[in-house]
Amino acid sequence: MTLNYATQSKLTLIGSKTALGVTTGVTLVDYYNFDGTTTKAFTTGEASRIEFIGKWTTGSGETSNTLQIIVDASTDNINWYRLLNEAVSTGTSTLTQREFTITQVTDYGTLAYDSQSANFTVGLLATGSGTGTGYIEADEDDGTTGTLTLSNISGTFVNDETITDSSTGSATINGVLTSITKFSLPLDIQNKYLRISVKESGVASNAGNIYMEAVVSGR
Repeated sequence: MTLNYATQSKLTLIGSKTALGVTTGVTLVDYYNFDGTTTKAFTTGEASRIEFIGKWTTGSGETSNTLQIIVDASTDNINWYRLLNEAVSTGTSTLTQREFTITQVTDYGTLAYDSQSANFTVGLLATGSGTGTGYIEADEDDGTTGTLTLSNISGTFVNDETITDSSTGSATINGVLTSITKFSLPLDIQNKYLRISVKESGVASNAGNIYMEAVVSGR
């Protein structure tokens, strides 16, 4: 059954977005920071449903990080209460504070290049000199340098190796893959105010960044 909402609005929560849809994230830290950078409190109005939409870009070379999200509710925008999980066993309900954990993907991301000798073609398969392959979703071409957005990645792309597409595109990889994890988190709304907070765990050396928006729906 399809749900039809009388009102639906989109809010930018963390980071920024241009009129052309270009998003910019804010740098993540390894703790919940309530100073307004990686957290956002907002009014839900008369809405009954919210969908959080996120784009998490890890730091260059990071491979096994996780993103944690907590959502708090409030009736007065002052006192905040964490959403809970319920586990039922033999008739007993156990409630624990709810935290969402998202694991970094490694099959989607961006890869910088230089020394380009022929242009890449979007939609074709890109192949490194070693084991790395991925389909070209976008090419931000700046002459002999640029950045490829790759999907369905397998294997490993190595800095300074040659990367080619299945036509004539060719360049040298400049750096290592930066993974991008996109996600959607739908929730029901019970209170007038919500607050979302995010942090990143498992960072080896380069912290990532996060952009988040919300689609708020009501009847």
